[in-house]
Amino acid sequence: TFQFSAPRKIRHMCQFFCLKIKNKTYTYRAYLDTGNKLEDPYKKRAILLVYDKKLGFNYNDSILVPYQTIDGTGVLKCHKVDSIKIDNIEIKNNVLIGESKQKFNIEGVDCILPNKIKEEFL
Repeated sequence: TFQFSAPRKIRHMCQFFCLKIKNKTYTYRAYLDTGNKLEDPYKKRAILLVYDKKLGFNYNDSILVPYQTIDGTGVLKCHKVDSIKIDNIEIKNNVLIGESKQKFNIEGVDCILPNKIKEEFL
């Protein structure tokens, strides 16, 4: 787990961050969704939702996470990340990235951060 010398606050609801997965680095503009409680039921890892067809997730190497919304239920394809860096804080564990099948309706945003990121790491 991470420990910081002083509590930190995320500066904005929209934030740029870097993601490393399989030795590749991606940069996304993320929205912190304080109502989003998405985590995997197995190890309680935070799940970042990303819309990016370049990631090319498939079922063979995914961690499948069941989810439920107002519209129904489904299974989210997720992957472990090497690290993410937000607001100059690097997080190397307890984070998964999940594939969103559709773009988000927030201008310029391609990632949704769950509130757990703010609560536990920022």
